[in-house]
Amino acid sequence: MSDNDNNNNWQNDPSLKNISADKMQYLMKMMSEANGKDKNSMMPFLMGLSSSSEQSGMDFSDSETDMILQVLSQKMSPEEKSKIDMIRNISRMIAMKNKPKK
Repeated sequence: MSDNDNNNNWQNDPSLKNISADKMQYLMKMMSEANGKDKNSMMPFLMGLSSSSEQSGMDFSDSETDMILQVLSQKMSPEEKSKIDMIRNISRMIAMKNKPKK
């Protein structure tokens, strides 16, 4: 199995089966862009995905984002997972602050 096959196995994870084809295509593009980035540039890249997805019209629900991060973090080190969790929590806090009040 080639490295490319290993890098694309996440696409077949059963927990992602309910994500739309457009969103999966967007995710594959983002994963392709992330491929080969070193650890120092990966975190800023991941943080920038949020604004990038908004600009492209992709809107991921919290549950979709959680599923995606769970799948993608399976091969991450504990330190990398911790950073992803921290970014996700910060993102949720920002979303709550920006949520229109009824």
